[in-house]
Amino acid sequence: IIGARGLQCLPCAFGLLKQLKELNLFESQIGEEACNALCTCLPDWSNLEVLSLDKNRLNNQCCVMLANAMRGNTTMKALNLRINSDIDEEGLGNFVQVLRNGETIEGITSSNHQLVIRANVSRMPPELQRLIRINERSIHISKDQMIRKKVAMVMFRGGFTTNHLARMPVGLMPFLIHFMGDPENAIEMNH
Repeated sequence: IIGARGLQCLPCAFGLLKQLKELNLFESQIGEEACNALCTCLPDWSNLEVLSLDKNRLNNQCCVMLANAMRGNTTMKALNLRINSDIDEEGLGNFVQVLRNGETIEGITSSNHQLVIRANVSRMPPELQRLIRINERSIHISKDQMIRKKVAMVMFRGGFTTNHLARMPVGLMPFLIHFMGDPENAIEMNH
């Protein structure tokens, strides 16, 4: 069991741990304090692909910390948060920004396109479910196809109609024209 005290020493050992690709902290009694210590290392932990935090004492505030620490991380493939009874739909909703990094085409393009989050809550936020489903297909579709699916989902709520174009903020138009002008990013147009 690592717990809060052990994780507070993590930055000291960070040079050694930097090469680690998988960190399993199952049943390590990690709560807010230990989660905060872990989150200080996450932004620079570029090789970490799997973080397992199952069966700890994580809560919604821990989800906020983890999501903030993971913004901009494009290498993590799995975050396991099962059996943390104080995490609910609201806490998991914080990870939406990790998987789609804002509501701009540029932000969506730079988000994580392979991360899958596993948690056992009674209800996962619908948008997070859709983003995870897109990311789960990463072995079957290209990164460009995932980006197109996320752009269509976020910007156009799954489809693109002339009404979407009419209601779009003018500042987004140049990005949309650039995005749609690329033959790889063709979005089906519905009238």
